[in-house]
Amino acid sequence: MDCQLCARPLRDEEAGRVACWLCQVALAGQLRELPGLYRQLGAELQPGAGERGPAVSGTRRDSLPVNEDALDLRAWGGMVAALQAHEDDWRRVLGMPVAPFRGSVEQTLAAAVEFLAGHLWWACEKYPDVDGLAEDVRRLRGTALSIVDPQDPATRPRRVGYCPAVHDGVVCGAVLRHRPGDRSVECRWCGASYPPSSWRELVRAQESPSCNLTPG
Repeated sequence: MDCQLCARPLRDEEAGRVACWLCQVALAGQLRELPGLYRQLGAELQPGAGERGPAVSGTRRDSLPVNEDALDLRAWGGMVAALQAHEDDWRRVLGMPVAPFRGSVEQTLAAAVEFLAGHLWWACEKYPDVDGLAEDVRRLRGTALSIVDPQDPATRPRRVGYCPAVHDGVVCGAVLRHRPGDRSVECRWCGASYPPSSWRELVRAQESPSCNLTPG
C-alpha cells in the first residue's frame, strides 16, 4: 500500500493507514498555519493594499482599493467554508453532532482548524478521503502566501523533501525548502539545520525510511 498523500510506500508499522506519518505531521503543520495567514490577509483589506507597484501621477486605477483575493479568502465562502465542509463530513462519518455556532468568521475558522487537527490522526489512519483536505489546505495556504508574501520566482524557496530529524523517537516530517543563496536548509517546524556537508546524508535519509538524522 502507498500513502494516499505522497504516493510513497507505507512502512510496516504504518500498514493499514491511509497516509504516512510524515504526511500527517506535515499536513498538521500546514493546517495550523491557516488562522495566522487569515489574520495577515486582513492587512490586504486596507485601502491601497491591493495595489502592487508605485502610483504614477496622472494615471487612473480602475481596480478595487482592496485585494479581491484576500477578500474572498476571508469571507464566509472562503477559507472557513472549505474547512467547514471537511469538518461536517468528518462529523457525519464519526457519528458526531453538527458543529455549533462559533461566532465570527475568524472564530469559526480557528475552531474548524482545531477540530480537524485534533482528529487528523483518525483521518490519516482510516478516512479514505483525507487527500481532499490536504488538497484544500495546500491550495488555501498557497494562495494566502502568494498574497501576504509575494516573491520573485527567482528567489522563491524550492521544496527539497521532508525533514527526517528525529525528536523523542518521532520523525519531524515537515516540508523542507531551500531559498537560493541560503547556506543551509532550515526546518521551520522543528528548527533542524542541514549545512551543505550534510545534504548527501539528507537525501539518503529521505529515500530510506530506516535512515533518520538527529537535528543539527
